[in-house]
Amino acid sequence: MDQQANRTRERRHWAKWFVIASRFASIQVFTQGLGFVVGIFIIRKLTKPEYAVYTLANTMLASILILADSGISSAMTSIGGRVWQDAKALGQLVASAMQWRRYLAITTLFLVTPVMVWLLARNGATPVQLFIITILVLIGCAFEFLTRIYAVVLRLRSERGKLQVNAAIGVLVRGVLLLALWMRLNAVAALLGAVAGCGLQFILVWRWTRDVRDTSAHADPVMVSEIGGIIKKQAPNILFYCIQAQVTVWIISVFGHSSGVAEVGALGRLVAILAVVNTTLNEVIFPAFARIQNPGLVRTRYTELLALYAVGSAAFVILFAQFPRAFLWLLGPKYMSLEREGMLMAINVTMTAFAGLVWGLNTTRAWILYPWPQIVLVFGAQLVMVRTMNLSTVHGALIFSIISTFIGILWGCIVSCDGMLKEARKHKAMAVAA
Repeated sequence: MDQQANRTRERRHWAKWFVIASRFASIQVFTQGLGFVVGIFIIRKLTKPEYAVYTLANTMLASILILADSGISSAMTSIGGRVWQDAKALGQLVASAMQWRRYLAITTLFLVTPVMVWLLARNGATPVQLFIITILVLIGCAFEFLTRIYAVVLRLRSERGKLQVNAAIGVLVRGVLLLALWMRLNAVAALLGAVAGCGLQFILVWRWTRDVRDTSAHADPVMVSEIGGIIKKQAPNILFYCIQAQVTVWIISVFGHSSGVAEVGALGRLVAILAVVNTTLNEVIFPAFARIQNPGLVRTRYTELLALYAVGSAAFVILFAQFPRAFLWLLGPKYMSLEREGMLMAINVTMTAFAGLVWGLNTTRAWILYPWPQIVLVFGAQLVMVRTMNLSTVHGALIFSIISTFIGILWGCIVSCDGMLKEARKHKAMAVAA
């Protein structure tokens, strides 16, 4: 009887979360689908040299944003869970986060901008392109720095609908501008569309949050200190994952040529639709996983999520293997010869997404181990590959990334096991004490 009741509760649980996730994902499918179409449009329209420059600019923009965050969003979420209903405290939290964000942004821009200029110049950007793209990346970063701070406020208040509308509007603005610039579309124009979308997104989140937070509040020293503590703990991992997340583009841009950069960027767009899954995990699944208190249920849900993700990833890779030319047709005739590389990209991206799932589940439960063993293992393997493999080709760069990601997944699972064991011991100790 108890087993039947447990099975019934289990079915109801999965039915409930399937409905919630499906409702959230349906809007994401529209937004990401539109973004996918815009991305394909840019690939087919730009020449390989132009698309290589565009890919590098986007890669550097993403790297700057990750490094300038360094755990601020996670810290805001942790602290905000206690104060989200207090407008003054919420205003203090935003001001405290802004204080750290300004410091990290200035440091990151100072360190990363010279690298961006060098990589762009090495891969064929003209002096005029270098100047304009650098300015656009800096403006885009400024908008995104602020948007991500205010987005946490909306997330704390469960304003998922506004976050989804904001994302959709950003993509729409980008698409409209690209159509307007159809006849003169190049890397600069494509990047301008993305920056314009970021600007409008910032305006919207600022307006949506100003009534629920005290806009005159100043930074709180206690919050500033707490945010700093979280940043110090997460900084090594974030720096490591920032490098690994973009490692394929980094490797091919340093050891290869602009054509290879364009091919890696274009193949990456084919699997961009997986962003729907990642966004659903961040907004729906991870918060629910964080609320589970029973260690046994934590293990069950963890195993189920990894199994479901693995099956879905395998299905995607098999689908690509069966119809590679249908996928490559989307990219246009310039990329039709990349069947083998396309298969490797499908494997690489699904493995990277799987690593992101493990990392997200670990951070959600605050399962953190000393990161240096993983860093030493991955960088040691990469040093061997740099000395023994041909990394000037897309094929070599993708193999490099796949091996690096596999080591990261193994370490992430070790961290998960350690975290679950510690939670089980703590739960048992509390039960004995009670």
